[in-house]
Amino acid sequence: MIKILSANMYRLKKSKCFWIILGISFLLGGYIYINYNGLHPERCVNCDNQLGSVLFQFLSNGWFILPIFTNIFMIPLYSNGIIKNMVIIGHKRSNIYIANLITINIVNLLFSCSFILGTLLVGTILVPDITTPLNKLLFLIFDSILLSISYASLFNFIGMIFDKIASVSVSFTTVIWGLITCSNIMGKYSGCTNTFLRNIYEFILCSIPIGQSYLINDAADNYKVLWIYSLVFIIIINYLGLFIIKKKKLN
Repeated sequence: MIKILSANMYRLKKSKCFWIILGISFLLGGYIYINYNGLHPERCVNCDNQLGSVLFQFLSNGWFILPIFTNIFMIPLYSNGIIKNMVIIGHKRSNIYIANLITINIVNLLFSCSFILGTLLVGTILVPDITTPLNKLLFLIFDSILLSISYASLFNFIGMIFDKIASVSVSFTTVIWGLITCSNIMGKYSGCTNTFLRNIYEFILCSIPIGQSYLINDAADNYKVLWIYSLVFIIIINYLGLFIIKKKKLN
């Protein structure tokens, strides 16, 4: 698996797409801060936590940026028959899957850090205050780390189980917009007066990765349990991915 990871890192270093998206993520961090708070956030009355208000927006942006990279990164694996050749020369399918999972996680981490760096740079220049209590902020960061891993797990799963890039692209688009729509619906009705229904809506919202990112951005009251949903999602999606990749026929 070390050899596969080394090959992936070499491809990553040579990837123009990776470096372009990394730069875009940095610029996007600064832009979103200004878009949310303006160039003079200190003039806003009762508008505290200006920096904290956008610090976790990288989760929502990663929902769109990461699948773009993953799709492009997976193209040679199938169009050039790389996966089939790796299996022929003796690499285990599970090792190939896990190596790609680690690679996508590293990429997601770098994109997120680039976004946060852009946000911090602009936010520190304008209004550096973060009024969210430190213990809550640290827990939200912990939630975000596991949620980022669940993002990478989902997109790696989609990228690995299909043989055609067209199928991967369609699946990405369907999953992204389908879960966004579902999250918006659940978020809309999560405040209903019926306790039983409200609990169901909140459970579904927490179980959906993009829905959970909304809750983290809003610093929802249930932030201390969100990591559990991410952990369960990571285990299930990667178990399914490993099971399918071991059974599928490679073209």
